[in-house]
Amino acid sequence: MGGMRKYLLPAVVCAAIGALILLLVKGGETPKEREIEARKPPALPEKKDMLGDPARTPTRIDEHVGLREMQRTLAEGNNAAALYFRQKVCEDMDSLLTNGKLTKDLLETIRKYGIESDDLAQRDVVLPILRILAHPEATRMIGEEYYRARNEAEQMTLLEAMSKPFHDPKQASVWAVDKALNSESAENRERAFDIMKTYVIDDDLLVAAAVQIFDSSTDPRQRSIAIRTISERGRECSLARESARRVLRNPEDDDIAAILPSIANWGTEDDAARLEALALEHPAQAEGLREHAKLVRRARRDEAKLGGHEDEMAERQRLDEERRKREEEEERNG
Repeated sequence: MGGMRKYLLPAVVCAAIGALILLLVKGGETPKEREIEARKPPALPEKKDMLGDPARTPTRIDEHVGLREMQRTLAEGNNAAALYFRQKVCEDMDSLLTNGKLTKDLLETIRKYGIESDDLAQRDVVLPILRILAHPEATRMIGEEYYRARNEAEQMTLLEAMSKPFHDPKQASVWAVDKALNSESAENRERAFDIMKTYVIDDDLLVAAAVQIFDSSTDPRQRSIAIRTISERGRECSLARESARRVLRNPEDDDIAAILPSIANWGTEDDAARLEALALEHPAQAEGLREHAKLVRRARRDEAKLGGHEDEMAERQRLDEERRKREEEEERNG
């Protein structure tokens, strides 16, 4: 035993033998087993990684879908989708305004993506909401943003918003007159006063703005629109009647053409006489002036007759009521 030699295999030979054994084992797999192994799907990522982090918005989806989705799409920069959800918000504005939390969320969304943002596309999504958002904070936002607007289109949007009765039409009239007289855009000069006519329900306020434009503008079309508006409000507004009569003291032909269509609604006998006098000074419009003088007199006569009938009816009703009371009293006394 002691004389036997010990042989050690080199490490390289051992490694080769190990590899050979592995190949023999793998070779023992059947083709079907290898096919099944190849068909195994890859490992899926964890669910959290696959879905990503949920959108974080001030409004939960169970509180208001439209507002939440508008916030989400604005945060993602998807302005086209945000416009769609803005419509949903506006359609449900009455409901939103009855919920203090949702109202606060909406105001904060407008402030974040409108008032405090320089992104024109996102400002264009949220600032128009102020036109229907009846809330004091919305009025304040409009007032503070008008002179900081990024362009004139934004100013026109804010002017329209402020003209609404639930905001500040008086402030809007100041902006409208300035815009009507000073805007570089002819379209916006005309549109500014159109906004006033459309949304301002206070006749005195509207007429006061029209008078300023008529007195200050050098644009014949603009002056004509202003004096026509003044005359159309003559029945309800004493300032309108006074202003129209002032113009009729020394009118241009265009002024006469703008006043005549509505003068029968408010004119008096003195106004009819003034029209007849103007017929001598403006021969080209003489026929129309005399015809409208007749219309003024006829309208006042008809009103006087109607007023007389109304007085007569009231007197009859009074006498009937007195007779009924006497009969009831006689009945009770037997």
